[in-house]
Amino acid sequence: MEVAIIITWLVFSFVVGFLGADRKIGFGASFFAALLLSPLVGAVIALSSQRVDPKTALAPGAEKLINSGAKKYEAKDYEGAIRDFQEVLIIQPVAPNSNFLLARLYSLTGKKNEAYKHLSKAIEQGFENLQMITSPDFAFLREQKDFKDFALNGYKLTSAEKETDDAISKLERLAKLKKDGLLTEREFEDQKKRIVGS
Repeated sequence: MEVAIIITWLVFSFVVGFLGADRKIGFGASFFAALLLSPLVGAVIALSSQRVDPKTALAPGAEKLINSGAKKYEAKDYEGAIRDFQEVLIIQPVAPNSNFLLARLYSLTGKKNEAYKHLSKAIEQGFENLQMITSPDFAFLREQKDFKDFALNGYKLTSAEKETDDAISKLERLAKLKKDGLLTEREFEDQKKRIVGS
């Protein structure tokens, strides 16, 4: 009888863990609250925890890179910050804040196309604080002749610009995979031909 009660308690604790998985409390804390207190109390705690927005939830490893990138930005090491935020996007492609910060960094370093690309992605992914585009960091971008048209288009790239940008992004990712030793030279060349030919 006791074994059945323990098994039932564990099963309900796991269920409570899953209830908290998409909330700030997380799976682990929900599971242990249910296990140590009771599944009912654990469920109340898990359900009272705020839901995590998938747009702002961080993938494992992303927070460290974001903090590193922010420190480099403060120290005016813009190239270093760009590398960190690009790494964030490899780990977590849907990252509106990181895309926005990359747009800011590319504006600061005078790279118009990259700034447009990441600002457009940030907006597509749900970035809403558009007042930040008026900051001095975006002065270079706002001075561009085509910025007004870009802004009128909702800060979005045209279809032709997106296709070019997608091909460049794929090639960049491919180069990183080769550099990291995950692709052979032949695999790299085959994939490159496929991307350029598409």
